[in-house]
Amino acid sequence: MKKLLITLLTITLTASEGISQTSSDTICLPTSQLKKAINRIEECKVIAEDLALTKQSLTLANQRISVKDSIIQKFEVKGNAYEATLLNYQQINNNLESIIQNLKKEVSLHKKAFRRQKLSKWVTGVLGIAVGFLIAK
Repeated sequence: MKKLLITLLTITLTASEGISQTSSDTICLPTSQLKKAINRIEECKVIAEDLALTKQSLTLANQRISVKDSIIQKFEVKGNAYEATLLNYQQINNNLESIIQNLKKEVSLHKKAFRRQKLSKWVTGVLGIAVGFLIAK
């Protein structure tokens, strides 16, 4: 800021050296140039304040982003855990469905065996009666 002020005054002084009519250490400046220099200095102060505010808002924005990134990472970890749980439940469901299919096949085989056993009892009974009639005659 001070360097800028010195630079502006130096520029103003060098520009107005030709205007000065005396050769002493005192320099006469036109008021218009002095007003311009003062306005530029004030503008620089305002710009410096704006820059400081912008830096603060940028720092806050970066902090907010880092907080939101950490929240997103936590949700990603939870999401991955839920996906793994879902896959486990799907595998359990598939295993249970295969167990159900195997049990259904076993039940149908038992039904066939039971029908064959009933049929064999009836056939044995009918053959026993038929043999009894043949022997009785």
